[in-house]
Amino acid sequence: MKSRQRKALSLVALAAAVLSAQVAGATTTYVLTLTNGGPMPISPAVIYAKTGQQASAQIGQAPTTGFVTLCQMGNPVARGMEIGASPEVTFLTQTTAPILPGESKSIEVEVQDPATQSIHFETMYGKTKDLCAIGSVSSHSLVALAHHATPAALGKDDVVGTGAFLDPALPLGRNYLDASVCQDQMDAVSCLRSLAASNPASPKIRFFSSYLSSIDMLLEARYGAAEAQALLLPASGAVQTQLVLKH
Repeated sequence: MKSRQRKALSLVALAAAVLSAQVAGATTTYVLTLTNGGPMPISPAVIYAKTGQQASAQIGQAPTTGFVTLCQMGNPVARGMEIGASPEVTFLTQTTAPILPGESKSIEVEVQDPATQSIHFETMYGKTKDLCAIGSVSSHSLVALAHHATPAALGKDDVVGTGAFLDPALPLGRNYLDASVCQDQMDAVSCLRSLAASNPASPKIRFFSSYLSSIDMLLEARYGAAEAQALLLPASGAVQTQLVLKH
């Protein structure tokens, strides 16, 4: 009888241990919605969850090959492979297509431990030379959502350049009325890209600042106001984020 009792107690302890392990390993699922409020498409976005609060792309650091590829070409594959190789990253996904101006896309994100992890996204501004929108959701917001302390965590992007290219600028001694500037470029985005030369120094990821007024005036004079305006974007806030707990 005592043997049976001990066996039963052992089974209860084992079940409790299994349940505890299951709880500890359970994931919390969130739904992240990206809304493009800017004038240009954004590329498929790389979205990931990781231990700690710092994003993989840090201001002042040298850009990785994958990050430059994403921000220059809009291709998320190489960047996803880089991010996924980090032992700190516990979840990785991407949106399936570009997000056009005014559109939103939602995607589920799994977080193993909301108290110690954070969510991040990266996506290219499609009509730039090498600009990306990046954004994060901290563990503080993840915990608040998991405990139903708030219905949603709202945020916005920061616009960063990879540093692999210089800011677009007119050739030395030329002005925006010079007909030889961009004479072989058929549209405004091609002109803008042609005026952003490779950076000969050590590239560093940096915050975006608005284009020089001479560049704005050149694009408007050469290609019209509509095309010029489609290339303008704020230093932050064109991409809005909303994170909610999946029900």
